[in-house]
Amino acid sequence: MKYDAGAAAYDRFVGRWSRLYAVATLEAAGVKASDRVLDLATGTGDAALLAIQHLGPYGTAVGVDLSLPMLVVAKSKSSEARLSFVAADAQALPFRDRTFDAAICLWSCLRIETSCFGHSPWRIRASWRSCY
Repeated sequence: MKYDAGAAAYDRFVGRWSRLYAVATLEAAGVKASDRVLDLATGTGDAALLAIQHLGPYGTAVGVDLSLPMLVVAKSKSSEARLSFVAADAQALPFRDRTFDAAICLWSCLRIETSCFGHSPWRIRASWRSCY
């Protein structure tokens, strides 16, 4: 995968843009304290890390990405128990229905073959909120 090779340098070149958009994305998705947030194509985890700060003491966040090297970088950024990172395909998520309250995706919705909003491959509650 092409992102694997650039994982170590990703934050220097692209990460700053992720951090700029992440807070606005969380706000646009209506994420609130105690929500369970799914961050699709988390990369090095910046949006998931910001989500944890936004969520308060009871919320949780899960970052999902196909790239194992990206996830290694993401995991190295925090030991927060309410934050986890999972290697998975956004089109075949390993979560049960209604696991999440909100889903965000900063950059990769255009790269996911199934529509992000079409037949919703995400495992979030029926009245879900999402933003990308």
